[in-house]
Amino acid sequence: MSKFDEILDDVIYKAKVAADVAGKKTNEVVEFGKLKYKAKQVSWDIEKAYAKLGALVYEARKSDESFDEIIMLAVEELDKLNERLDRLEDKLAYMKTDDYKNQREAARTARGDDAAPEADKADDSAPDEVIFGKPEDDGNDGN
Repeated sequence: MSKFDEILDDVIYKAKVAADVAGKKTNEVVEFGKLKYKAKQVSWDIEKAYAKLGALVYEARKSDESFDEIIMLAVEELDKLNERLDRLEDKLAYMKTDDYKNQREAARTARGDDAAPEADKADDSAPDEVIFGKPEDDGNDGN
């Protein structure tokens, strides 16, 4: 094998390694971005819920009617949304740690591929927008 062939093989090998690393990083950035967007959606939902709660309180005070049950439902829903936001923010913070990166690398090595472990996938268990106990119909399929 000539010196040129050795150099060419070395360059090809290094290019493959660099492409592999770039692909892994791209997947991580996309996954992080999706979670960050979900967290922002929940933040928007919280803002909407606070606005609706404020409108309820205003109407209750203005009309001298009791809206206690509806207000309690609104507060409970806000608590759920805040808990969901906390979980997403915790997951985002964890994704920045070395423990997370080491876990992903160990899982990839064990499987011999680049697929993300199930534990790394976004939390889609709760709908993206739930205000006062019922889903809002905004055409969003939850993704």
